[in-house]
Amino acid sequence: MHSGVSARAGFGLAALLGAFAALSFATRVNNGGALFIGAGIVLFCFTPARRWIAVLLFAAAAALTLILVVRLTGDSFHDYWMYTITRAAASKGGSGNILTNPLVLPWHTLQFFETRRSRELVSIFLAVCGIWAYVVRPALPVKTLPGLLRAGAGLALIFFPFLYMHNHGLRDGSFLLSVSTIATFLLYAFGIFAFFRWVAWEIAPNRFKQWNRLEILLLIPLGQLAAEALSTSATHGEIYMPMAILFLLLPIAFPIELKMRGRSFLLAAATVLMVYGFVYRIMEPYRWWSFHARPMFVGRQWFMHPVYGPMVIDRDILTFVQPVCKAIDPDGSGRELLSLPYSFANYFCDVPPWHDYVQAWYDTSEKSTIDALMEQLRQAPPKWIFYERQPGVLRYHEQLFNGGRPIPHRYLDQLIEEKINDGTWRVVYRSSYASTSLIYQEWLLIQTRR
Repeated sequence: MHSGVSARAGFGLAALLGAFAALSFATRVNNGGALFIGAGIVLFCFTPARRWIAVLLFAAAAALTLILVVRLTGDSFHDYWMYTITRAAASKGGSGNILTNPLVLPWHTLQFFETRRSRELVSIFLAVCGIWAYVVRPALPVKTLPGLLRAGAGLALIFFPFLYMHNHGLRDGSFLLSVSTIATFLLYAFGIFAFFRWVAWEIAPNRFKQWNRLEILLLIPLGQLAAEALSTSATHGEIYMPMAILFLLLPIAFPIELKMRGRSFLLAAATVLMVYGFVYRIMEPYRWWSFHARPMFVGRQWFMHPVYGPMVIDRDILTFVQPVCKAIDPDGSGRELLSLPYSFANYFCDVPPWHDYVQAWYDTSEKSTIDALMEQLRQAPPKWIFYERQPGVLRYHEQLFNGGRPIPHRYLDQLIEEKINDGTWRVVYRSSYASTSLIYQEWLLIQTRR
């Protein structure tokens, strides 16, 4: 085992690491799989004595934990394998398309970097880190008035990206998204470089006596980046976690020994990203497509829900959803509600999802599910349908995952539109909640039977 850790403790840590990897796998297959592979390689590298025993314990603990999780959910292993792994790839363009995504991610990232705004934000980030490392850091510790002034200016520099974003009316995650373009290439470069150095050390350890084993830790964020690319069709917009892990690991796992200014540069980069991420998350706690939450306690009100009791809820959301609950049989008899693509309205209105359709999102529901839903809607639809119509988002998923060809949800949308146009179904409530200039959407409460 690694120096400072007994064999028994090392084996225990290997088993614990396997359990955590399995829990991650059960939460999200691609991220958990990347963590399992990366952690297994790291474990193999850090346990030169009895390494195979440690790896076997790691794998056995992961397998047992996953079996226990599946058993506790009540699913059969066949269903878990079919719906979580085998069929999951179909809704994202098939396994071939998914497996090639990590390979084309750098090219897609380079295309994003070609935009002027992205280059400006990246330049600001590098300039702030460079000034901190080469101008401010040498003045510390502060012993003179000029040094104090330089230190104060350095601290103020941390907030310069916020000032730039504010002056240009950018209130979204553009800064982190732009900086992540750099992180994408760094993750690939350092991760692959560390992997080949490890392989070379395994083949000829005498020639790499000075090799820093901590370098192999860089495979963890590289694996997480590849896992994100698997589910986002090679777009780099969701790599903030791998980017954060990369900047945390570089000071101790950099392939080349860093001098003080190099460490200061990385410290400044981590500080800028941490401060910006912290402030951005306060200003916008949540964002997904056109949905975004305002800061805590802004635009919210106290509401006494008839089923769930008191809650603090966004005022606009409450105004948006209350008419839905009032329309679908307020006396509680014979209520049927299909809420598409997600069953949020079912939850708030306390109506069980019709035929157990909890979600029908574009890249997480398979063709057989949508085909079955369409057939049921033709034969015996529910009394109420609450439909979120998003033509732009639908088209985006067709281009992203299906080469521009129609996905099953296109025909579902056409079916609903045809029923409304011929008068078979009637729209009783419309809302443009969360619609923006970039993402247009319309909510339709549809009555299928009068």
